[in-house]
Amino acid sequence: MCKEEFIEELDINSNIISVYPKSELKNRMFLHKCSLVIPRTFNNKFIFSKRSKTQYPFPDTWICCIGGKVLKNESYLDGAIRESIEEVGFKLNLKKICHFVYDKKDYKAFFMIYTTEEEIDPNNLKPDPKEIQYFKSFSLEEIKKEICKNPQKFASTSIDAINCFIKYI
Repeated sequence: MCKEEFIEELDINSNIISVYPKSELKNRMFLHKCSLVIPRTFNNKFIFSKRSKTQYPFPDTWICCIGGKVLKNESYLDGAIRESIEEVGFKLNLKKICHFVYDKKDYKAFFMIYTTEEEIDPNNLKPDPKEIQYFKSFSLEEIKKEICKNPQKFASTSIDAINCFIKYI
């Protein structure tokens, strides 16, 4: 039997208010920590993923390649590394790019965004089918155009993450 993971509820200043089982977010959305990874690949492109059709929240949308909730007593970087192992099958060497707060009705989190130190071959990534349908690489210009043309195909959190990432990369 799997032991439930816990996450920290934060106030707007990022102070810990309380600790809850991760499943509590399905009952009540609250501010918490999330790590995202947008790996670099060849030809000045970055890897994104198509989320599983059954994954909550934002099913069947384009998202940052790797992402997830930071667990209790875990750093953003440790969370990003753990998520990379879970979602693509191996540990990535990461560098921090930017952070932002997303505090809307559909989701509430402090996000830290990373990219890879080295270029990653998307063919080496092994998606966890419970979370990810497949990966695709885009240039930043291509991803911006796709968001403008079809914003409904992206998780709202990912649109904000991509916009933040583009400013600092």
